[in-house]
Amino acid sequence: MINVSTIQSVYSGRPGCCCGCRGKHTYATAFADKAPDYDRRVSDRTVKLICNKINAAPKVQENGNHFFAEINDRWYIAYKAD
Repeated sequence: MINVSTIQSVYSGRPGCCCGCRGKHTYATAFADKAPDYDRRVSDRTVKLICNKINAAPKVQENGNHFFAEINDRWYIAYKAD
């Protein structure tokens, strides 16, 4: 179970690449200073929404610094704070 307060950012996008070309990264307000200047999306609401989707997924992978789930041909990733 993901604790939202420990998540720095989330990603939601089509499968294949997570650089931002096929989806978007959103940062939690507490970590807004870590968001790149060229793409400063900050929303606690979106971070919570993506974490809830991952928590509800039937199969969740935890890999070191992030949680990952694929739901309906879409990737959802929650990156842990450093």
